[in-house]
Amino acid sequence: MEHIQKESLSAALLAAADWMTRTQNTDIESADRGRFKYAVNLKTGQQWSSTGWQTSFAVFALLGAYRLGGREKDREAVSRAMDYLKSLQILDARKPACFGAIREETPQTNWSHPRDALSVAWAYLGYYRFSGIQDYLERAVLYADWMLKYACFDDWIAATVRLGEGGIASDETTGSFQSGGILFLMELYEATSDMRYSDAAYRMANYYVKHFIDAQGEITIIIDRIGKNTREWGKDWQQMHRVNDDFGGIALVEAYRVHKREEYLGRASAYFRWLEKHVSADGSFFDPVVEVGSATTAIFLMAYREIAPESEHQAIDSLVDKNFAYLLSIQQKGIGENVDGAFLGMDNRCQFGHGDYVNIRCTSYAMIALSRALGKACFPCSLLDIADFPRS
Repeated sequence: MEHIQKESLSAALLAAADWMTRTQNTDIESADRGRFKYAVNLKTGQQWSSTGWQTSFAVFALLGAYRLGGREKDREAVSRAMDYLKSLQILDARKPACFGAIREETPQTNWSHPRDALSVAWAYLGYYRFSGIQDYLERAVLYADWMLKYACFDDWIAATVRLGEGGIASDETTGSFQSGGILFLMELYEATSDMRYSDAAYRMANYYVKHFIDAQGEITIIIDRIGKNTREWGKDWQQMHRVNDDFGGIALVEAYRVHKREEYLGRASAYFRWLEKHVSADGSFFDPVVEVGSATTAIFLMAYREIAPESEHQAIDSLVDKNFAYLLSIQQKGIGENVDGAFLGMDNRCQFGHGDYVNIRCTSYAMIALSRALGKACFPCSLLDIADFPRS
């Protein structure tokens, strides 16, 4: 971050947190209490609420802001968000095939994308590390046990699982966007010392390098293993996941630390080189622009630098600086309370936003990147140092 003042990064992080706390649902009589804005159309003002996974990464983003600024409003917003996230988990022991599963959006949603639900369990784990409240660790364990039993096959995670009558159909299509599950399971092992999670993470890491990320760093987004028509997966969304790798790169970094398999290091290095090849001069990716890529790339590169050969450090630093310069240029100011502080992103249907939308995906990931650059990161959970938080 040699060319960008830390003061600018701090101001951007806190302004984004202001957007989240200002627009969060705080109505005590609403079942949506704790949810944030998912997307806002800058032209029409139309807005949508965050789902479980989107709320979960807002939690990590706000914890970073709280770690930086010590503002009670950020901590209180996290607490409200966690109440909403708890309401999504199924704890009805009469239905063992659903016990521990997490619904996609509301307590009445009868389906789940297990990787999205994993993000909720990750927030449980992160909040456990922050608060010390055992209930959240137990919830993360319940979800992991359900997922490994009912939502995994061939050492990978299913795309969709129906959780009851009226839910959308289950779908076993495999995607690169499940790769963050590797890191979640590694961190759950650290919290529990249960080897089942470590073993599952190791198998997933090997599956990822075998099927999804090749030796040139190119990511295959969808593998059509059972003959489904992959055209149903949006092309804009697939393009986004080429640069938003869903934390597969960080997972390889951490897997390399543990297992010392050179294949993991090689794929992480290849992905860095692929990103370096595809970044635009302004630090963005692709045309139309995929704004979130500049955030997720920075998150990956700051982690990868810690294991990268010294010969790559200068190029890594240069790319990170470009990414942050671009991110700061797309943070919104002077428009209105529903928008100010948020970052541009895709629309509510995961299609290119063309500068007409802010969304919480890009905003949360930008905040996580900013937090890491400032030494205040809370994601991954291993960076969440409880001793560094203010205490009342």
